[in-house]
Amino acid sequence: MKKENIYIGWDIGGAHLKYSIYFPNSKIISKILLCELWKSIDCISDNLKIIHDKYNENYKIINAVTMSGEMCDSFSSRKLGVSKILSIFKKRSYILYVYTRDGIREYKQSIGNNSIASMNWKIICDYLQRSSKDIIAIDIGSTTTDVIMLKNNKSLNKRINDFTGLKYSELIYTGVLRTPIFAVCEEVIINNCSFKVIPENFATMADIYRVLFYVKRQDDYAATSDSRSKSIQHSMKRIARIFGFDYTKDSKQSIIKISKSIMQIHMNKIERIINMTMKKHRYQKDSLIVGMGVGEFLLKNLSAQRKYNYLNLESFLNIKIKNSDIKPSLVAPSYFLSKIIKEYYE
Repeated sequence: MKKENIYIGWDIGGAHLKYSIYFPNSKIISKILLCELWKSIDCISDNLKIIHDKYNENYKIINAVTMSGEMCDSFSSRKLGVSKILSIFKKRSYILYVYTRDGIREYKQSIGNNSIASMNWKIICDYLQRSSKDIIAIDIGSTTTDVIMLKNNKSLNKRINDFTGLKYSELIYTGVLRTPIFAVCEEVIINNCSFKVIPENFATMADIYRVLFYVKRQDDYAATSDSRSKSIQHSMKRIARIFGFDYTKDSKQSIIKISKSIMQIHMNKIERIINMTMKKHRYQKDSLIVGMGVGEFLLKNLSAQRKYNYLNLESFLNIKIKNSDIKPSLVAPSYFLSKIIKEYYE
């Protein structure tokens, strides 16, 4: 009996492995797994085997890969990082396609690794390009923020790699989970009192958004900086330490005020990027902003403050999801890649 195909879009980051599986009934399921490549690349191989062993008996599995994990400093170069990640698929003789600067391709050694490296953002760009609307799409993840600009069904992005993404402010190394607090601000002023941020990795932005109840438990997938729990109390202890004092019950309200101030600073940074993008590319003030990622709540709050014309990804594409499902906006590159590889393969 001929097996039906399933299509797996893999987005391999330095700290997390995200995948989406497109089934014959058109259902897509997605997962986010902790996979810290600087500790061991074996976490990719182990998880690939688990997924393939689970589905291989009943389905023919078609894999498509995108990545940013080649940036991990455990690789001596980004080029080598791409090779090592892809070699895991080839060693097991899995059917493999890769997303490149020029779109999806069957993997061959002749494909330049630089055209594969850090192209996960472009999957979002290429998929949303099908829309007739002019939009600014912003994906706020655990570590980075991608800014994608579309007008007249064409991309305005100049980014071809991480260097140019940073250069043109299309890639911002600020997220809502793994980003250390000192990457967002150096000082917070509360009631004319200055709280200086210690530039150590005592706490992350996830602690800020846990304390403020913006990160849901099921979306809180990054490790803590001290390996302790993700409880509100432990988050407050980490935040207090980054400002040089100890958490007590009496300091609780101060920590909440500090956290709200840091959140506003974070939103102000995003606002500057949006305004700069609108001005530079002559977007109208009522142009549509589409938000996605674990930090989508920042865009929602900012849009309410500044009256931006805003939709989250699910609303923009009219995607219906169940409460138990991982939202496509949390795994946009792998989600769209599973759809793209199905279209390409069939």
